[in-house]
Amino acid sequence: MSVSPSRKQTSPHATPAKVSPMNRINCRFRPVTLVVVVVLGMSHGAVAQESGEAVFARICKACHTIGQGKLVGPDLAGVTGRHDQAWLLRFIKSSQSVVNAGDPAAVALFEEFNKLIMPDNPISDAEVLNVLGYIEQVGGSAGPAQDLPTPLETATAEDLERGHALFAGRAPLTEGGPACRTCHNLTGLDLLGGGTLARDLTQVVGRMGALGAQAVVQSPPYPVMARAYVDHPLTADEIFALVAYLESLDRDGIVEASTGYGLGLFFMGLAGAGLLLGLYAMIWINRKRGSVNDAIHARQLESQ
Repeated sequence: MSVSPSRKQTSPHATPAKVSPMNRINCRFRPVTLVVVVVLGMSHGAVAQESGEAVFARICKACHTIGQGKLVGPDLAGVTGRHDQAWLLRFIKSSQSVVNAGDPAAVALFEEFNKLIMPDNPISDAEVLNVLGYIEQVGGSAGPAQDLPTPLETATAEDLERGHALFAGRAPLTEGGPACRTCHNLTGLDLLGGGTLARDLTQVVGRMGALGAQAVVQSPPYPVMARAYVDHPLTADEIFALVAYLESLDRDGIVEASTGYGLGLFFMGLAGAGLLLGLYAMIWINRKRGSVNDAIHARQLESQ
């Protein structure tokens, strides 16, 4: 019986076809690649699904209310009726670019709220629209400025002293966060003063009110400040003492001082230079005069 030439008989002892190294690698990493894609997709979905309420609480709540009155910034109830969507997208993401462009509505808001700069918000258009949707959902109309008791009304002298100590770093924060003076200055803090990375806080209560300052400390809207305290939040007692102390500066009419420390640092420099010169003089007086060989040679000459 003949076998068709188009068909090949396979021996049961035939050597299996070889698989290339690249194919082996592809087979091994294909499940890993699938897992990575799934995880990334889930992460992206989690970010994209953040609700408008969550974004509002994370970014806006420290300075704004919805229907409960002005805080640091305007009450946002009805804001979608006062401005169109395109304007709100631009202003929320970068208010200063709109102000600097001379937009009348933006400039008016900037002037009304003591030229406080709303920090740029690195959020997507979708997140902004979610926030606007949440504001519309809450509804209501803008209310009057909040008239709530401030920390200074019930603070004791000990509270004010503790607030000063916390600001200056003389008393540590419970959760180990950095002292306020790391970035901020205060009039009369001490000779060296505080930091200059952020604004002087001597008149912060005059600019944004005690409740506004309290809201910012509780939930920092500024990116650098938020990162500094995200794992080291201040306690309610620490916030109370700090805000009460800052409020007392406004009550007492303390004004911002120049950050140039002038004569104080000049005289400290002179004192330091004097100490160094005195040290050098002592070293010079006790210095060796002549070499050891010269002294040995002189004694040998005397003995002859």
